[in-house]
Order: sequence, then C-alpha cells, then structure tokens
Amino acid sequence: MKIYSNTTLYYYIEMHVFEEIEEILNKPGFKILIKETNITERQLVTYIIWNKYREYNQKIREKVMIIDKEISKGSFYRIIGQFRKNVTRAMLTIILLHLLNLVSTNDVLSIIEISDTIKSHDLLSDEKLLTELIKEVTNHIARIKK
Repeated sequence: MKIYSNTTLYYYIEMHVFEEIEEILNKPGFKILIKETNITERQLVTYIIWNKYREYNQKIREKVMIIDKEISKGSFYRIIGQFRKNVTRAMLTIILLHLLNLVSTNDVLSIIEISDTIKSHDLLSDEKLLTELIKEVTNHIARIKK
C-alpha cells in the first residue's frame, strides 16, 4: 500500500533532502573541509539527493533541483559519475600508498579516528577547531615516511 502519490513523495524527498543539505552547507567548517577534498559541493549534494531517492525506491525525474539550479536527468547522472570517480580515486590512492608501505595501517586508522572526532564533536560547526584539526592532519601526512 502506497502512502504517498509519486508527486507527494518526490516533494517529501526533496524537502527533506534540502533541509538536510542546508543544515550541512550552513556549518562554518563545511566550506573549509570541502575545499580541501577532490569532490565538489555540487557533486556531494547531488549524491545525497540520489541516495535519498534510492532510499525511497524512486526514479530520478527529468529535471532535478541541485542547490540553486535545475538540471536534467542526464546531467544529474553525469555528476553522480564524477562523484564516484573522485571518491574511488581517493580510496585507491590510500590503498596504493598502504600497499607501497608509504602509509601504515595506523595512519589509515588515524584518518578514521579524525573523521569520527569531527562527527562526534560536530566540529563542522566550529571553524577554529576544524582548522586546527586539518593542520594536525597535514602535519601528520608531512611526517609519513620521511
């Protein structure tokens, strides 16, 4: 039994996702962190929207609103492809560095611990602490296998 018509469900998904995205984008540390990654804000937002549509088993409509712009279904999937490619490259870089013994298992675990710290202490809301943490990561990377 469907609780929502497709139109109502699309509206619910989009409103829920936009609220979630807006909350993330408005955190002061978000812009700092996204600037230091190899994915764009638009790619991240598009992926979050795509993930929400999948969660509700819904197909992507012909036009989708991403941040401040309506894009076609084709553009939507092109952006998803770019996101996947960038994330895959980042993960494979870590794997390669680990295989070549340029980073240790402890180094990789440190990355996960830093992510957990950011998440559990909501450091995206604290620009100063996040900036200090990014410097710590940068210093740690600079020390790797000197």
